[in-house]
Order: sequence, then structure tokens, then C-alpha cells
Amino acid sequence: MKKYLFGIVLVLSLVIAPLTTSAVTIAELQNQIAALMAQLAALQNNRSVCQFTHDLSLGDGDNDGLSGEVTALQRILISGGYLRVAKPTGWFGKMTMNAVKQWQNANAKVGRAVSGNGSINASDRGILCGNIPDSSSSISISNVSGPTSLNVNQTGTWSVSVKGPSGTNLNYRVAWGEYDGYAGVSAKPVSVNLVNQTGTFTHAYSNPGTYTIRFNVYDYDKCDPTGNSSCVAQASLTVVVGSSNSVQPIVIQDVKYSPASPKVNELITTTVTITNSSLNHYNLPFKVNVQGTTVTVPSLLAREWKTVTVPNAFSFSEPGTKTLNTSIIYPLSYDPAQGNVGDTFTNTLTFTADSTSNPYISSVSYEKASHKVTVWGSNLNGVNAVYIDNTLTIVNDRIADSDGKKFTFILPADIAAIAGNHSLILMNVAGLGSNMVTLSVNQAPYIRSVNYSFGTASNRDIVIVGERLDKVNAIYVDGGQISAGYSIGDNGNMQFLLPTSIARGSHTMQLGSVYGRSNSAPFLVSN
Repeated sequence: MKKYLFGIVLVLSLVIAPLTTSAVTIAELQNQIAALMAQLAALQNNRSVCQFTHDLSLGDGDNDGLSGEVTALQRILISGGYLRVAKPTGWFGKMTMNAVKQWQNANAKVGRAVSGNGSINASDRGILCGNIPDSSSSISISNVSGPTSLNVNQTGTWSVSVKGPSGTNLNYRVAWGEYDGYAGVSAKPVSVNLVNQTGTFTHAYSNPGTYTIRFNVYDYDKCDPTGNSSCVAQASLTVVVGSSNSVQPIVIQDVKYSPASPKVNELITTTVTITNSSLNHYNLPFKVNVQGTTVTVPSLLAREWKTVTVPNAFSFSEPGTKTLNTSIIYPLSYDPAQGNVGDTFTNTLTFTADSTSNPYISSVSYEKASHKVTVWGSNLNGVNAVYIDNTLTIVNDRIADSDGKKFTFILPADIAAIAGNHSLILMNVAGLGSNMVTLSVNQAPYIRSVNYSFGTASNRDIVIVGERLDKVNAIYVDGGQISAGYSIGDNGNMQFLLPTSIARGSHTMQLGSVYGRSNSAPFLVSN
């Protein structure tokens, strides 16, 4: 301190002395003194930073009689980029200890003797005021990019961005996570091996599984990566490798229809949202298939979303809720073992009918006893004409439900008498015809009535009135076949003698034929 006081006195004497020989204003003198005091403060500050006399370790502080050395150490670490705080705290905590370790590692790489344990001792104090290595002199990996999912035997490409000092002889080791150990094997990147450049590597896995890729970068001239991991910059990435039969890159996210509430026969335009779920570009053309109508997509970038419109894709001629399928169709070269149908999206759409829609017949039934025809379908409440065998036919008792789903009428006797299949078409008041369906008229005999008359005990007549009685080849009473000769009259009625084995009382009659049995009709044997 005496040297600094002596310097102040000497300077002041040199400043004041000229006052005797030249005119110096008081303001100029004050400015000179202020400048000298600033220089003195800088010298004192430098003294507090550069003079370290104590060992420093975790838990020490300036208040422990350490003459501000913790604060001085933190200033050095902050200026070197090792300690990332706004200003010194004067407390040797874990952040300071970690920063000291980084500072010691940087010094060790250039051959300086340091303790390396995160504490300051005699070997560290000797170089604290000398040439302090900057943390920017170390090698670091700033970024790793590449796919996190692959198919078996699909080649992936990964990029490693490296930073380091100029002149560094960078070398790489890559552990692909298969059978190459933790440190991996030497690898030459596809790109030029230069500092501050991206190294690119490719690899394909032959088996499915989850693999951890480790990238190791080091200075070949100063580091042995197998014996000193502290001089190696490391980064890792996990990749999931699936079977080629289980990974489909193009995924259908959503399907929308327009109109959303269609009428029958109305064409539907479909909007399909798709995405490439992988980290690899898909550069082969593929198709979006909606109910058989397709649109080709030339390619899809990695993670890209796209909306595909399939115009006038489909329609339905009958109302109701329909199950719809939208799928991705790949070229067969993508995966011949799997086929070319990819992700499929299934949902439903309801088609409704209106007054301007054609009647639609979904099914029809015929009751031979009453000749009643029942038609089920949609938009049947406007029907006013019936065509049988393409001929307008007058029918009786036409009844249509209000919701248009059911329509009934009585088949004319002349048509009912013609057993077999007939065509049926319904037409509404707007002149719109339905689809054509088959109306099957039963060919089996039909009994309208059974008449019993008593003559003698051995002469009990049965007369059956009905239709298609000429087809009869068997007679059944109460479900059992009887033996009786019968005849068919000119009027088509059937007559025979009832066997004496049939007792008095109520019974049922059925007639058999090659077309099946008739309906069952009751009759009474009075005596």
C-alpha cells in the first residue's frame, strides 16, 4: 500500500509543480486527479482478483476471512464462460464447484497441472491469474437430428452438428446400439470432417427393437476416447425399429363428407386429412381410396399434413346408415409381402329420402291365404301405381304408412292364381319408379274352405274349395296322412270320402303337393 501512496504523492507533485511556471485552471487539475484515481482503482481491483492465498472449496464464503477470494474466483469463471450467473455472489456453492471443474478440465487439456476435483488448491492458484483457457476451446455437440422410428432394413440418416476450436482434428465414433459397445466404432461421416460443420451418418437395422445411438466426437491429437471419456463430446438418440409389415408411414387423421346429411342418389364429395407419421420423406406416389374412387398423392414430406379432396366419390340409391371405408393404397413396390392396402378409416353416413326421391323396395312378402302383399322400403307413402310383370295393375286395399317405410295391397285373384315369380315395381305421384323386385306367389295348394256332409256312416263327403287343387298329391287330417281317393270337379273344387277312422269332432285339413303343403283349414265332423 505504501507503493500506491507514494505514487499518488509523486503524481500530485508533478501536477501541482507546473502551477508555478504556467497557468493551470482548477478544473483541469481536478480532471487530472480524477483520471489518476481511476487508474489507482483499477490497480487495486486487479490486486484483489489476482492474489489467491487460500484453498477454496464447497461451502466457503467471503465472510470466512478469505479476503474476497470467492468473489474474485467467480469473476474469473464468469468471464471465461464457465459460471453462468449475472454477477459474483461471494458464496462457493455447487454451481461454482461445477464451474471450477470445467475450468480445471479446460486447463488439463492444454497440459496445465490442476487438481481436477472442483476445489481450488495450490496447483490451481498458480495459474488463476495467468492465461485462462476459454470454455469455447472445448469440443461440443450442439444438435443431433434424424429419425426416431424405422422399418427393418430401412436406411436412416442422422446429422451431428459439432462446434470446436479452429485447427481441431475431429474424429467420430458411433455406437449404433447393436453389438458395438458403449463407445462404438470409428465412423467417417458422409459430409466433410471439419469443425463447426454437420457430420452425416447412415445406418440400417436388420432386426426390430429399440436402439440407443451414441455419437462421440473428440480431438484425435489430444484425446484417447477409449481411456478418457472427459475429453469426448457425447450425444445420444433412441430409435424404434419395427417390422416392415407393421409400420405404415401414411396415416388417415380425419374424413369429412359433403353434404353431411345427404339424400339418396346424391353424390358425396369426401375430404381426407392425412399425415406422414415418420421422420422420413415418402417420395413414392400413393392413392387415397374412398369407396372405390381414388385420388393420387405424388409424395408426402416427413411429418407433413395434407388435405385431399375426392370429388363425387360415391352415392347410395336407398336410404339408411351406411358403413364407409377410406384407405391408403401404396404402390406394390413399397412392401410386396404386405400388399398395397395401408391405413383404413371407417365411419358411417346416413342417407335419407324426400318427396322427390324414388320409392325404394328393400323386401316384399306374400300371404297366400289373403293374397296380401306387404312391401318394406322407403319413400313409399307417395305410391299411387303398382306394376306387376311390367303391367299397370289395379289392386285393392292400398295402405301406406305415414313414414313411407311400408306399403300393402291385395293381389288380384287372377294373378294369385298364376303360381310362380312375378316382377313388381311401384310408382309415386311424381312419376318416379322404384327398383324392380321379385314377387313370389306360392305354388302350393290353398284351401279356402272345407265342407263336410253326412249321408251314411260310410258315405261322408268332403268338399274343398280353394286354389291350385289340381296340384294335390296327398291329404292330411290333424297332421297325419290319410288314404282317400279324390276327384277334381270342373269348378276346380276337390271332393273325396272321409274315412270312417276320423271320429266326430273338430279337425284340421292340409293338402300336400310337390310344391309343399297348403295352409291348414279347420272342419267339423258332426256325426
